[in-house]
Amino acid sequence: MDLRVKLSRQLLKNALLEILEEKPLGKVTIKEICEKAEINRTTFYKHYKDEYDLYNDLENDFLDLISKEVSQTGNEIISLLNSFKGNKKLTRVILLNPADPDIMKKVFDRIAFKINFEGKYSKQITEFSFSGIAQLIVNWVGNKYDMSVEEMNELIQVIFDQLLNIQ
Repeated sequence: MDLRVKLSRQLLKNALLEILEEKPLGKVTIKEICEKAEINRTTFYKHYKDEYDLYNDLENDFLDLISKEVSQTGNEIISLLNSFKGNKKLTRVILLNPADPDIMKKVFDRIAFKINFEGKYSKQITEFSFSGIAQLIVNWVGNKYDMSVEEMNELIQVIFDQLLNIQ
């Protein structure tokens, strides 16, 4: 890819990231993105069809970054939490922006995080567990990482232990 193309795309993504810290994607305009990036609209449309296309590119960068960082260690949850905390701005924008309600499912799919329950209701228990972990993590990010990574991991472990011990 041409260096100018890479630079233009990065400027546009950075501009969108800054704007999304202030307002939701549905209220963002192409004009606003272009002004922030100091790029004209024609250049924008050479790379993206609209702000949602740009957001999808930003989200894919986020997923690539997270999956790369998490794949380097053994404990997926601790690695994921560390990656989120190490990329605070991007993580907050992507996880707390209502543009993609399935983002945590995409994160778990990308890092190949698996939970295996057995028995009659294993599918429902697995879905419940994923949803619970996802919401805990989103709340943690929304609360500006009010617990340490270790405390969050411990909390998730305690919840799983309790879930497994329900009679």
